[in-house]
Amino acid sequence: MFPAYFSMVGVCCAISVAAFGYLHPWNSATMPEKYQLGFLVSAFAFNLSNLFVFTPMTIEMMKQRHKVEREANIGDEIGWSKNQEAAKTNPKLAAMNKKFGMIHGLSSLANIMSFGSLAMHSWFLAGSRALAWVGPKSVTTLATAKSIAKKKSTKKCKSPLPQNLS
Repeated sequence: MFPAYFSMVGVCCAISVAAFGYLHPWNSATMPEKYQLGFLVSAFAFNLSNLFVFTPMTIEMMKQRHKVEREANIGDEIGWSKNQEAAKTNPKLAAMNKKFGMIHGLSSLANIMSFGSLAMHSWFLAGSRALAWVGPKSVTTLATAKSIAKKKSTKKCKSPLPQNLS
């Protein structure tokens, strides 16, 4: 389940980084846009660390721990009660539980950091004005689009009709 989850989040992060980087090139990006790109890249990196480092380590540790649990005739029950009792007398199982907990904790931390980075990117998006599409490769804020429309509407109309019809 987790490899599929981390793969899907990784693909979504990669698409987001590519799209944001295309629309906001680094050389012409504002400081908030650079922060946004940094948060997207860090979310992508944390997610890749989960996918390619912590998930394989966790799966391997789970396989080893299941083997030791089968040898001790435990592991089929729900909960940790028998595992914790067996770990008191089996130092190998206790060491595996400790290592598994450490790897799982680091994986959870990377997942939280990825989520936090995406939340910061979303916060930047929510804090900026709504975006409106103006043309190819040109994104501007809705406020700018409204001010352009207002300027166009306030210009005097040069129509052949007289201005004062009243």
